[in-house]
Amino acid sequence: RGVRVQIRLESYEQMYANMDALLAGGRAPDLFRCDYANLGMYSASGQLLDLSPYFSTKDRTGFLPALWEAVCHEGRPYAVPHHTDTTAVLYRKDMFREAGITHVPSSLEEAWTWDEFSEICARLRKKLHGVYPFVYGWQQAG
Repeated sequence: RGVRVQIRLESYEQMYANMDALLAGGRAPDLFRCDYANLGMYSASGQLLDLSPYFSTKDRTGFLPALWEAVCHEGRPYAVPHHTDTTAVLYRKDMFREAGITHVPSSLEEAWTWDEFSEICARLRKKLHGVYPFVYGWQQAG
């Protein structure tokens, strides 16, 4: 009755080395979590299951196109988009003013593209010598 789930916790430092070994040995788990860059490597190498039969058109259109494309290889999905939210974005208004940046997006419709964000960072970096304009708060290894 039901499905038995075995949860395996690993440190980030070992996670991908262990997953590579499991995949190479044909002992991959039924389900695992990985970042988009490694997902691309695994799906391109044919190590993951094509999930196309499990997603309806309605399911697919429930995601932003860029998020859906991030889990696809050659048009077929190999994962479900995850970690697609931003819980908080903090910025220093004084630094933006000093760099001549007067408008900051306040909605998804106004959001900067990655190219626009990169240009903003370059402007901040040029104007504010020795200051790194962007920090990504991610607890990678611990």
